[in-house]
Amino acid sequence: MLKKYYKKCDHTINEYVELPQELVNLTKEQVQEKYADWEVIGFEKGKITLYKEFDDMCGEHFKLKVKEGKIVKTDPEAGRSIKKGTTITLYRSKGENKYTVKDYTGQNYIAVQTELESLHGIDVTIEKKDVDTSREYDEQEIVGQSVKKGEKLAKGDSIILYIPNISEVYPDMQSEGWSKDDAEAFATKYSLNITFQEEETTAYEEGKVIRQSRAAGSPIIKNANIIVKIAKKPKETITKDDTTNNSNDTKENISNNEDNTSSDINKNNQSKEDKPNNTLNNNNEPKNNTNNNN
Repeated sequence: MLKKYYKKCDHTINEYVELPQELVNLTKEQVQEKYADWEVIGFEKGKITLYKEFDDMCGEHFKLKVKEGKIVKTDPEAGRSIKKGTTITLYRSKGENKYTVKDYTGQNYIAVQTELESLHGIDVTIEKKDVDTSREYDEQEIVGQSVKKGEKLAKGDSIILYIPNISEVYPDMQSEGWSKDDAEAFATKYSLNITFQEEETTAYEEGKVIRQSRAAGSPIIKNANIIVKIAKKPKETITKDDTTNNSNDTKENISNNEDNTSSDINKNNQSKEDKPNNTLNNNNEPKNNTNNNN
């Protein structure tokens, strides 16, 4: 909302206009910087109130278009009876109320257009103009005007404001292989509010851009917000199942070793039990022979 106070008639006019896209997501300080001639007196979500005072009368007053130098008023008023010797004050016309054009070069065209149309009734046309690409321009910056500084315009007259014929758009950071440093430098160049988020993945090299919130090819707007996701190498972890399997394998190996050892001992014992007792048999044999002789 534009809140305008006119000193000559002591009127305040509230003009409701749609919030320009360029003001979306800006802070109060950033809005004040962009509209330095106005005072930000209200700053709410979806609603900004700008205030300005003017040394003039508001447009609701009827103004006569009287040629300059003609008498337009007397004091005392016409028709009144006065005494001889009474002083009469005559008011001469200054002519049609006209606006003196300023030099708008370098200013924001939206702010200038709003002022000229709403306050002075001047028709404003915006046209693009080729500029020298050796320097950087803001896409809303006025680079020229059809009416020179100092000339006068009346209500209903027209003026053309020229803005640079440039078209800056967002690149495709992922397909172009941008790094986090590349994205940060880009944000600084175009005065963007950038936020980085990391995402674990093996599909991209660590530190590379894998996604951006602003679509590639869309126009760049100063002070806009953008989120950029950066690839991060996943952490290597050992799962609980792997630990359990390793433990089971160890236990199984120990058990097998124990079984093998027990089997060897049993075999040795069995071998001892099966071996013939030759000594015992030899001792008994002579006795049998002796008995037979008797």
